[in-house]
This record gives sequence, structure tokens and C-alpha cells, in this order.
Amino acid sequence: MTQVAAGGVNRCCDPRLRVRRNLFRESVHVDNHPEDVPTPMMYVTGRAAYAMTLSAGLKHASLSYRAYEFNAALYRALTTDNAERRWLDGEDIFHGIHQDPQDVLQHEQAQFLYHAAFPNSKT
Repeated sequence: MTQVAAGGVNRCCDPRLRVRRNLFRESVHVDNHPEDVPTPMMYVTGRAAYAMTLSAGLKHASLSYRAYEFNAALYRALTTDNAERRWLDGEDIFHGIHQDPQDVLQHEQAQFLYHAAFPNSKT
């Protein structure tokens, strides 16, 4: 029940499919609506706690703890020879990849957590 319009674009003729398509677009925010996806506060809190603890551990190990743009960082990790070994040896293999401008360890709770976990740490 589709027809091809000028330019080879498929257009749906069945109104039921148009309704489904519109519902899908609304549910995945295809049109870049500014609404937030409803998320239980427990998940938000848990995600923040995970980010702080992971970042604290990486920082204590003298490894990069900042959040990078995922796709670019994954590509770099998969296409760089000996990426894991080089990163563990302290090489900044993610140099030039966009980082999250917010440093999670600058928050007061993160500082408290870091010093509680690593009391003899100088930073």
C-alpha cells in the first residue's frame, strides 16, 4: 500500500500506517522536541553516582577520567594499534576528541567521595 512519488520517495497511502509513523516519531523525538524523556529519579542519581565513582578511580590511577564523545572515542580505540596498552601506559590516545565540558569531579559530592575513597591522595 505504498506509492512512489516523484523523486523515488515512498509515501504511505494507508492512514493507519501514517498514524503509526507519527506515533513512532513522537515517541523517539525524531523532530528534536525539547521534552525530556521521563526517567525515574533513582536512575538519574544512580547514573551520577556511577560517573563519580568511575571517574574517581580513573583519576586515582592517573588515567584520563573525562567523558569523551562516544562514537569518536570508540572509533579511535578500535582503530589505534595497541590502544589499550598505550592508554594504560599513560598515552592520551583520545587527544583531539571532544570531551564533556563538565568535569564530574569538580562537584562537591565527588570531591568528598574521592577523598573518602583515597584519603592519602594529594589531589
